[in-house]
Amino acid sequence: MARHLRNVFAGISALALLVYVALAMMRCVHPFLAGQKLYAEPSLEYIAFPYTPLFVWLGALSARLFGPGFLALRLVSLLSSAACLALLYRCGARHGGSRYAGVFALGLYAASYRFCGAWFDVARVDSTFLALVLAALEVLELSPGLTGAWLSGLLFFTAFGAKQTALVPAAFVGLALFGLERRAGLVFALALGLPLAASTLYADALSDGWYRWYVFDLLRGHAWDARQEWGFWLKDIVVFAPAVGLTLLAWLHAPRPARPEDLRAGILPFALAGLVLAAWISRAHVGGYDNTLMPSRSAESWAPARRCSRWHNSGSCTTTRARSCRARTTARRARRSCASCARSRARSGFPTTATWPCVRASRRSRTA
Repeated sequence: MARHLRNVFAGISALALLVYVALAMMRCVHPFLAGQKLYAEPSLEYIAFPYTPLFVWLGALSARLFGPGFLALRLVSLLSSAACLALLYRCGARHGGSRYAGVFALGLYAASYRFCGAWFDVARVDSTFLALVLAALEVLELSPGLTGAWLSGLLFFTAFGAKQTALVPAAFVGLALFGLERRAGLVFALALGLPLAASTLYADALSDGWYRWYVFDLLRGHAWDARQEWGFWLKDIVVFAPAVGLTLLAWLHAPRPARPEDLRAGILPFALAGLVLAAWISRAHVGGYDNTLMPSRSAESWAPARRCSRWHNSGSCTTTRARSCRARTTARRARRSCASCARSRARSGFPTTATWPCVRASRRSRTA
């Protein structure tokens, strides 16, 4: 975690190795600030990125506040990365029942910084999209009833505004929610689908059809990479094989809670599967770099923290918490013995220490 923060702050105002990525994104922000269309016919002077426009809007807002440059765009990614860490901590601590689980999830995701191409703070859409997806899952689980489903659907739509890949975990979550709570599932689908359809039609009409070409048609034309189709599972996932194995082992040993308030906690495995599948789809296409692994790394960090903490708290291992509980119990017993001694002295008129109950009990224990 400390190394991750040091890497981020060391390069936040300097030219990074992947400076061409930030430069290309700046070339999308500057015309937008000048009042030009974001999605226009490709030319030698300007070609838009094949992503939805939220990150460009946030980058433009940051550029107005801090001036045009690398710092403005990287601040958006840095804040999004910090939001991902905070959300992973909250969910890990809540499901695991201790701050230990939250720190475990946070640290495991931060440790994947290099495995994801050092992309957490690069001026690209990935951290923003992932932060919004995690926020949607957080709201869905914490807000009961139809309100949580409605807000989660809107947050998934906002995540789609950062990157189209958000639709994959949204589909998994929507199906799982519909299976558990049909009315909430319908509200979730409406909150996601209606703004998605309306914004697509409006943006397509505003850009003379180029929005649909950039956001949907261009990406659909990317070919599949046969090496990465299997390489994702045999190479990229294997890096986190110890964490995945620890998850399975803890799953077998951990108790299964059956509380009514844990109803929506059953959606979490589907959300994690959606994040992994979203990473695989992006990775398995031509041009998929290490940054596409960020959703799967967040899922691989989340699940072990949840299960391992339950195993940790279920008594399957000896912990410092258990030892401290025993120490507190011993201290309470000592205080009760001293109180008994005080009452005995008051009744007997300061008897000798040999008659004090705690001393007699201590001597009996030593004799035994």
